[in-house]
Amino acid sequence: MNHFWDFGFSATSMNSLTKEPGISRKGIYSLFNSKNELFIACLEKYRDDVVTPAFTQVEKKGASLIDIKKYFEAQIELADQSGFPGLGCLLGNTMTEIASHDGDIYRRTKAHHIRLKDGFLNALRGEIGTSSDIITRTEQVELAELIACTTQGIWAYSRLANNADELRSKVTMLLTLVEARIKK
Repeated sequence: MNHFWDFGFSATSMNSLTKEPGISRKGIYSLFNSKNELFIACLEKYRDDVVTPAFTQVEKKGASLIDIKKYFEAQIELADQSGFPGLGCLLGNTMTEIASHDGDIYRRTKAHHIRLKDGFLNALRGEIGTSSDIITRTEQVELAELIACTTQGIWAYSRLANNADELRSKVTMLLTLVEARIKK
């Protein structure tokens, strides 16, 4: 997973994977029929090990903007521990690299995007409560979609950022704009 995350799908060959400690070509092919199958398993591991632990707080009942902020902070802390420039989001990187060329990968990255949108929508609605006179339900969905798209942009930008504060400033601006929109 880390090799794909660092180099991307296209720049990763089965030979380059065998240079990783403890990995042999025979070992790979005993578990996976192709590089594509191995990559999909890595995407699933990334979702389970990186995305889910940070994002479940946004998806929980009663989530609010503070939970969105905590999600971003948890991911920024991970990036900070790994060092800058960062690796971005494996699923986000995959969206831009190969999702449009592979149906299985497209479906997985689209599902990730929908999960982000739905989670952000949940937290927006938790923040807004029943005050639908402030922002319509359609606008809530559009705002959640915008947050999901911006999230992927922030993680893509982490591949250029020099430090965590650069990411925090983008998140602060995003959440300030969101809060202003839902509380006008």
